[in-house]
Amino acid sequence: LQDNVEMDKSSAFENWLAVKFIHRPKREVYEEDSSALFAAIAELKEQLLDLDKLLSEVNLPLWKGVMQMTEEELQQFRSCLNAKKTTFVKRTKVICHEQKVKLYSAQLNMLKEQRKLRYEYENSLDDMLLKMDDCLASLDLANLDHLGECCADVIDNDESMKQLEQTVTNGREELKKLQEEHRDMESQLAKVLAEKELKEKAANLCNLKEEFQELLEWTLFLYQDEQAVYQFLYESLELTLKFGEPENAGGVVSLGQKCRKILDFNLESVLDEDEAPLHSKFVHDLIMTYWKSQGSWHNVYTNESQLPMLLLDMSLVVSRYRLLGDELEYFLNWGSKFGILKTEIQPMGVKYLFTSYDALSKFELTFHLKPSYPWGPLQFTFNSWFGNISGEHINEVLLTVKPGPKYLTRIVKSLFLMLLIIPGALRFR
Repeated sequence: LQDNVEMDKSSAFENWLAVKFIHRPKREVYEEDSSALFAAIAELKEQLLDLDKLLSEVNLPLWKGVMQMTEEELQQFRSCLNAKKTTFVKRTKVICHEQKVKLYSAQLNMLKEQRKLRYEYENSLDDMLLKMDDCLASLDLANLDHLGECCADVIDNDESMKQLEQTVTNGREELKKLQEEHRDMESQLAKVLAEKELKEKAANLCNLKEEFQELLEWTLFLYQDEQAVYQFLYESLELTLKFGEPENAGGVVSLGQKCRKILDFNLESVLDEDEAPLHSKFVHDLIMTYWKSQGSWHNVYTNESQLPMLLLDMSLVVSRYRLLGDELEYFLNWGSKFGILKTEIQPMGVKYLFTSYDALSKFELTFHLKPSYPWGPLQFTFNSWFGNISGEHINEVLLTVKPGPKYLTRIVKSLFLMLLIIPGALRFR
């Protein structure tokens, strides 16, 4: 449906009827159905939080029962879960079809009601045309042969002429009222559409603002004449800048736009060491190590005009290590999905204890994480408990994974797929 088709004076009368009695009511039915679906989704959002929880948190009795099952019982339990999954998929399709039937039924009922309204509207137009025909017929101008007699009758009968004029005047006034009502409805519709478009644009701007703020990684905490404080990484890092007198690139006080000199800036961690998890403290240590190694930044960013570039460079650094912290947190919670029995975060790395029933192997693998992560190859230390997997096999897998985003996650997944499960694990039996 094109925008403001009712406002187009060149549109045919049939197009206007189609908008009034078909397209607009159909859009209302779709909007009601969409609102109902959004309400149902909002009610189910709370249950989505259970997807990220462990089984012991969601259903402790079931978790205890699963831990006590044998391998045959686990296979049977898996078959039951697959059967229930198939049943749920079929039930979902049935519910979707029922919703479609309900939507199409609502549209059919709407079309029936609109057809009835259209007939009533057409009948009212027919009545109006008949009245206009009666008014024209009352003039009795068709018979030109008796025009003189008609004029004489009109002159003689002033009351009939006045009644005719009154009828024509009333018809014109009624027509003007109808036209004014039509223009008012069109203007109201245009205002509603304009308000809706403004709301959609405002919502899009808010979403873009949130995405842009997430990309920047920083928020302004304090801004004064002498100093400014910016916060990073969920307000756990503070970048403090001290300003001097305004000057231009040559060191002379500027007569035009002022540009203050940056005397000093420092990054400080305000993380609660006692309450913070290990992966958060590890990320902060990496960021502070990287910050101390960048002593040349004080010579690069010397005035206020270079402040946006400083904030952007800090955002890129913080973003890299924040994503590393997300990877470490993921393996702390879900490492068992990749054959990891234990995850231990150390001062300059992370140690995983891998085990595999298919490969009959158990080993420790320590990755040494440096401030250059994830753009440099990872160094590792291998310690075998039992089995035929060696450090050479680990190195072969690492050579197939290129440095880049989620480097550690891709390495662990590759180790799991190529060494710990069938078919790759069969060569170590």
